[in-house]
This record gives sequence, C-alpha cells and structure tokens, in this order.
Amino acid sequence: MFLDVVDYALRDAPSTRASELEVILTEAGSAWSVTTREGGGFELTARVEEAVRATIESTVREGGRAGIYLAKAWTFGYGRHPDASAAYRDSIRAVEVAAKPVVSPKNERTTLGTMIADVRNRPGKWTTPLRAKSGGDKDIMTVLGMMELLWHGQHDRHGTNTPNAELTVSLEEARMAVHLAATLVRWFGSGAVRLE
Repeated sequence: MFLDVVDYALRDAPSTRASELEVILTEAGSAWSVTTREGGGFELTARVEEAVRATIESTVREGGRAGIYLAKAWTFGYGRHPDASAAYRDSIRAVEVAAKPVVSPKNERTTLGTMIADVRNRPGKWTTPLRAKSGGDKDIMTVLGMMELLWHGQHDRHGTNTPNAELTVSLEEARMAVHLAATLVRWFGSGAVRLE
C-alpha cells in the first residue's frame, strides 16, 4: 500500500523530487523506478536496464500518437498494477499507428493483420537500410516476421473453443510485446522502414 501511495504522489511531483526519489530507489537496489507518465507527471514502474528505459522513453516522446499507445502499454506492462492483456493490446495499437502511413496510408480500417498481408503480398514495395547478405526482399521479411510475431502472439484477442488454449497472455509475453512494439514503432516512425 505504501508503494501505491508513493506512486499516486508522483503524479503531481516536481521533477526535482522525482529525480531525488529515483536516486534513493537506485541506491537502495529497489525493484521500482521512477519513470515519466503518459500525460505528464511521474509513476513507479518495474526497474529495467537504464538503456532500455531510455530507448522506450525517447520512442514515446518522438512517437506521436503511437508513442501514447506505447506509453500506455509500458504502464500496463511495468506499472504497479500490471494488466498483461492491456499491455499487449496497446503494443499492437502503437505499431498499427506507426506503420499505417508507411504500409496502408489509404486504408482507414487497417489493422496490424491487414498490414501483414499487404507486406507479405508485395514485399518488394518496402525496404530498410539494413540489407540482407543474400539481397532481395530479405530485409523487409525480418520486419514482417516481427510484425507477425507480435500479431500472432496475442492469443487472448479472440474467444476459442480449444480446451487447452491459453485464455490470457502472460506478463512475460506482454512485456516482450512492449519491447517488440517499441522497436517497430521506432523503425516505422523514423523512416527506417520505407517505400522502395
């Protein structure tokens, strides 16, 4: 309960106080870290490596609407009260927003699934700065594989009659989805994945 009170107080805390608390938590080896909240202020989230956190925060800052979804996914995945399904859902939304202008700019009803089909059907239409050794469309096929992994990994999106099927995604799956989404959002948003 104490951590919930601290988390709540951080919402309106000045940045100097939030920085001071982060130093204390770091020096104490706490599992919790002070991070910037989507919409302003600060919050407690599970501690990750500083480089990872910095990458996520810069992607959120520079990502526009996709960044807003990514920030929500981060909070759902790493916040005081995690919600794995919500983290996974908002990870996909972040990628949908970032990829739409590049993959399906004219399709107002596009989803990650329809964009995957678009890339799979015409892989030569897109490129990345990294070229596969064998040439051809291999560079975009890696991006496609990442998109498919994110899309198909959300196994709680639809109901199922399969008796042994998992009904929810795990927190570990959701956190991996957040990191995968952050990479895709960065690549699409920065122009690293672009029309040929």
